[in-house]
Amino acid sequence: MGYREIADELEREIASGALPLGSNVPSRREICERFGVSNVTAARVHDELSARNLVLKIRGSGVEVLGPFIPPALKAVYPKIRTLSFLHNVKSGALRATQGPISEYLKRESEKRGVEYRAEYGEMIPYAGVRKALKSQDPSHAYVISVQNAPPDKVPASYLYLMNPNIQTVLLDGIAPQSYCVLADNHAGMAELVKYVSSRGCRSVLYVNHFYSLGNCNASERFHACRSACLAGGIKFRVIDSGSYKEILTLLASAGAPDAVMCSQDSVAVRLIRMLDQEGFRKYPLITGFDGFSVIGSDPRIATVRVNRVKMAEIAVSIIFTKPLKPVIYDIFRIPGTLIPAQISN
Repeated sequence: MGYREIADELEREIASGALPLGSNVPSRREICERFGVSNVTAARVHDELSARNLVLKIRGSGVEVLGPFIPPALKAVYPKIRTLSFLHNVKSGALRATQGPISEYLKRESEKRGVEYRAEYGEMIPYAGVRKALKSQDPSHAYVISVQNAPPDKVPASYLYLMNPNIQTVLLDGIAPQSYCVLADNHAGMAELVKYVSSRGCRSVLYVNHFYSLGNCNASERFHACRSACLAGGIKFRVIDSGSYKEILTLLASAGAPDAVMCSQDSVAVRLIRMLDQEGFRKYPLITGFDGFSVIGSDPRIATVRVNRVKMAEIAVSIIFTKPLKPVIYDIFRIPGTLIPAQISN
């Protein structure tokens, strides 16, 4: 039994309430004894649950359950929505890039229905304050939540609404228990990028992963999609999971440099190509990003996939205002992207 299958089993126990809020998931030793695996596999189980935002590793306290916190009632009654909030992940200034179109659409739809609309930044709170904060939530207040990452000792305030089954919520661009999810179609989009890279004659790919955390499943979705598409197309695949941009520059200057560098998101690709400029590289690999918002109009050398964020907002509105909620929800709505090829060859 592999670590992902064990993590799936423990996730089902968390979703059912068998492992409730604040309880400890089985320790490494307990996982080893229960599933007959090695300590290394048990450690990977904890890492996988953490990557899924299901648990929180607390020094001295073990690995505690982070969600879904409150087992939902079999028959939940939701009051009429009076307020809709969009909790985004832009820390300062006006909403921009992906957040702006989503916010504008949600605002228009809220006004049509006579519902108060708010756009707020999902601040972080200490884990110790989660239980107290959960009690103050208003079920007549619905939320659309943009994916957000948290430091080890805190949780995004936005996640509190995902944790409470009495609050109507939709999560954009990520996966969490007990929430509807609206996702960019990372698998199809990354496969399309690999197909494009292959059409440009590239036979070896370096995938840059985890330089910026994407939250929830997206980083791993894009990685697995890229690797699978490369293997299926006979393209040599290599991944850098962590480290520094200097390591990539050293590799690109070596004799075994890859034909293409595929990044987990546009911001990584933009920064990489700027560093190549600064270092005076004469020959560039083909560089791709993902999400098509920080590249378009700024550097046409980067190929990417542009996701229709307004469509994501449309689905979120449809769920919030028209679709009946189920006790435990795993529906995933995938939004296909549009390939934006590189406009300038290096």
